[in-house]
Amino acid sequence: MRRMLVFALILAGWCAVSLADSLNVRTIGVCNTSDPVRSVALSGNYAYVVAGNGGLQIIDISDRTSPSIIGSCADAVSSWDVAVSGNYAYVADGYAGLKVINISNPALPTQTGFCETPGWAYGVSVSGNYAYVADEDSGLRVISVSNPASPSQAGFYDTPGQAYDVALSGSYPYAYVADRDSGLRVVNISIPATPGSAGSYDTPGSARGVACSGVYIYVADGNSGLRILSLDGGLHEVGHYDISGEAYGVAVSGNYAYVADIYDMSINSGRLLVVDISNPAAPVLAGFYDIPFEFVSNVTVSGSYAYISTSPGLRILQFPVPPIMALNASQHDFGSVTIGDSLAWNGFYIRNIGSLPFSIQSLKFATGNCWADPPADSTVAPGDSVQVTLWFKPDFIGSIVDTVTVYSGEAENSPLTAGLTGTGMPVIEVIDVPNGTVPAFEGAIEPAEWADAYCDTFRIFNKVKAFIPDTFWVKYNRDTLYLVLKTPSFSTAGIAYHHLLFDTLMNRTETLENDDIRLGVFFEGKAVEFYGDKNWEQTPVSLWRSEFSDKTDLITEFVVPLNKIGITTGTTDSVGFSIFADGDDHYGCWPSFADSVQPLTWAILTSSAGWTGVAGQPGEQQKPKAFSLSNVYPNPVKVSAEFRYQLSQSSPVKLNVYNIAGQLVKSFDQGVQVPGSHTIKWNVQSLPSGVYLYRLEAGSYKATKRMLVIK
Repeated sequence: MRRMLVFALILAGWCAVSLADSLNVRTIGVCNTSDPVRSVALSGNYAYVVAGNGGLQIIDISDRTSPSIIGSCADAVSSWDVAVSGNYAYVADGYAGLKVINISNPALPTQTGFCETPGWAYGVSVSGNYAYVADEDSGLRVISVSNPASPSQAGFYDTPGQAYDVALSGSYPYAYVADRDSGLRVVNISIPATPGSAGSYDTPGSARGVACSGVYIYVADGNSGLRILSLDGGLHEVGHYDISGEAYGVAVSGNYAYVADIYDMSINSGRLLVVDISNPAAPVLAGFYDIPFEFVSNVTVSGSYAYISTSPGLRILQFPVPPIMALNASQHDFGSVTIGDSLAWNGFYIRNIGSLPFSIQSLKFATGNCWADPPADSTVAPGDSVQVTLWFKPDFIGSIVDTVTVYSGEAENSPLTAGLTGTGMPVIEVIDVPNGTVPAFEGAIEPAEWADAYCDTFRIFNKVKAFIPDTFWVKYNRDTLYLVLKTPSFSTAGIAYHHLLFDTLMNRTETLENDDIRLGVFFEGKAVEFYGDKNWEQTPVSLWRSEFSDKTDLITEFVVPLNKIGITTGTTDSVGFSIFADGDDHYGCWPSFADSVQPLTWAILTSSAGWTGVAGQPGEQQKPKAFSLSNVYPNPVKVSAEFRYQLSQSSPVKLNVYNIAGQLVKSFDQGVQVPGSHTIKWNVQSLPSGVYLYRLEAGSYKATKRMLVIK
């Protein structure tokens, strides 16, 4: 079951263990050898493998993910098995019998002695001063290795079949011999010189490997699978696990038996089977790992790692797969979000691709722009996943880089990190500026006289860092914008001047640009203006006027022709806009009281009715053109845009929309249209916020205008 955890405020495919060829088992590392590996013994940080004619090879496994051969002793006939005790490795070397190799220097192993056996030495185990060799032709050979330079036979027990493997009991003075066609032979080795039979069990298959734990003996019995025998109450079978291939080797650790299985002899494809033997009478499969085209002949286990002998070399597997986290994406971009707003993304998943459960301990973020609430249920079962809803709330304008780091108390690859990005957009307020008559300004303002104006307040710091309100009124009359600012007790507040900022192209960025205009009035009455395209040098005032009051309140009136700020009289248009009062380290801005040159201080002045005004005679108004393209409505656009145009004669019409980089984002081919007024409506919700240009082509008539899209 998938649990859905929704967090309050944050990543293309899973990196998972394939269940088609494995269950709860994974490969950790591989080391190829010159010849197929037939057996492996472990001691410390080394794996001692025998590889047929390649003899003994010593592999450094201190880093299991990158095992490497560091030494070898290749003087061999056909090495089949190996056991390690102290500074010596004991190799069952086919017709050469038992070889003793000094491994005190793993980088330079050397043969110390040998002892021939009558037949083919297949298996070997060592305990104390004796090595026990499973000899194919002569059963169990007991060899004294008290003198490693001169090992000698101490005794033997001739089994009826072909001895393939031998295991020693830690609880009883027994050697367990896998005797191929005659099954399991239990040999009493309490007197090494005269070993004798302690019992036998004829298994239904071909006994090739044997392991023991307590009173239980586990036999890899060829095509009859794993046979589980017990000494309790006499040697008898208590359970078995059938397999589809040939069981060649077996190792036991805790409640699990690890079986080396050849499941397709025709292509030498093998697998490791992990069988749960906690109930010996009813063993069940707990895991497996298929290895196509590799002959799997034996297995040795240490902790949660299985070292298997394959035709290419040594392969290290892990069971069970520990808690492993996976994120479904390593990167997510939230896109553009207005300062103060937040945006959720619920496509972030944390999955358990291991075979043990883990818990999500915490999610941490690098900045305060993203966050997540702790989950109500943080435990993730194997194969399960949790959905996390992450949120982005920018606290400044521009590109924002963050990360989410997922911590688990159990997962071996904790923590995992995913990158998060987004863009903080300016807080933009839209003022639909009213029109009306404007009374004469005499250094004061009466609210009643400006009752039809747009009025708002903002906060400024005074000298003691306390906030005081500042007020402004704005409206227009015909072709002129009127704006009045009033700062109460301006001298006490430390305010020296009022000024306006206009973004004539409506392409607000983090820095002032050439199209920006600043108009200001100082308390002593000095009027100034600055232009971006003149490197913000002071320019003589032209085409506008201002008044001021130097009484208790600082009151300034700005009278600005619309064409000065890029607005065409008689059309629906808009302009970026900000106002503020300023002094030495004391300031306030509208619509935000942050640094006045930052984008978040910008609003938009617009008039949905068109900047047509109320004064003047009809003859003084602009006459419409035969062909015309109106400003997009509304502007700025949030959801749907209307492009209006007029044709004086039938013409083929095309309207193209471009982004600020000049790339075409939308084209409307209207075909031939008749004279008159026409409208094209377009849903812009798929567009990111920004400035766009739209161009009308109607016969020989061409016109281009701009629009602002805000989400």
